[in-house]
Order: sequence, then C-alpha cells, then structure tokens
Amino acid sequence: MQDLFQNYAHLIVFIHVLGAIVWIGGMIAVRVAVHPVMQSIEDPGIKLGKTLQITGRLFNLVMPFIVLIVVTGLIMAIALGGHQGPDKAVFIFKEIIWTVMALNYTYMYVKRIRAQRRFNAGDLAGA
Repeated sequence: MQDLFQNYAHLIVFIHVLGAIVWIGGMIAVRVAVHPVMQSIEDPGIKLGKTLQITGRLFNLVMPFIVLIVVTGLIMAIALGGHQGPDKAVFIFKEIIWTVMALNYTYMYVKRIRAQRRFNAGDLAGA
C-alpha cells in the first residue's frame, strides 16, 4: 500500500479531495441555491415531487464519490501509518467527521426512498 501511495500520491489525494468537493459542494448548492427557489412553488405535490427528484439525483451523483473517498482514505491511512503514525489525531478526527457524514447520508438516503414510495403511491402527507 505504501508503494501505491508513493507512486500515485498526487492522484490519490486529488481523487480524495475531488470526492469531498462534490459531496460537500452538492449539499451546499442544493441548500443555498435550489432550496430557496423550491420554496416559491406553492403546489405541495409539485414541490415534493421536484424535491424528491433533486435529492435523488444528488444522492446518485455523490454515491460513487463517497466510495472513492473511502477507498482513497484507506489507502492514505494505511500508507501513512494511520493510528500508529505521527498524524494519529488527524486520522481520528477525519474518521469522526466521515462517520457523521456517512450516517447522515445513509439516514437521508433511506428517508428519501421511503418518501418516494409514498409519493408514488399518492400519499403526499406520509411522504
């Protein structure tokens, strides 16, 4: 793993950072740019339908980047000594952040799937 990281460190870090930018940037873009516009839609069915469509596309977009973040993060952690190396605190801090974000993503993903099923069944109140 150390050889892999030594030979491709720039690429591995680039992919890792790109994944984080897409994941975080996507959430920020939806919250700051899309959400306020969605609030101007008065029909609850249209608003919910569009919200489910937007979040579905975002979640499908970021899912492969989350996998890339995990893979590249593990490569870096193993190659740099992880909890045994001099940057132990950094690795633990990043693991905590990643765990919180992954749990949040999973919660929202599952909640969105349930809402989509209810919406498709015509249950707007339950969605």
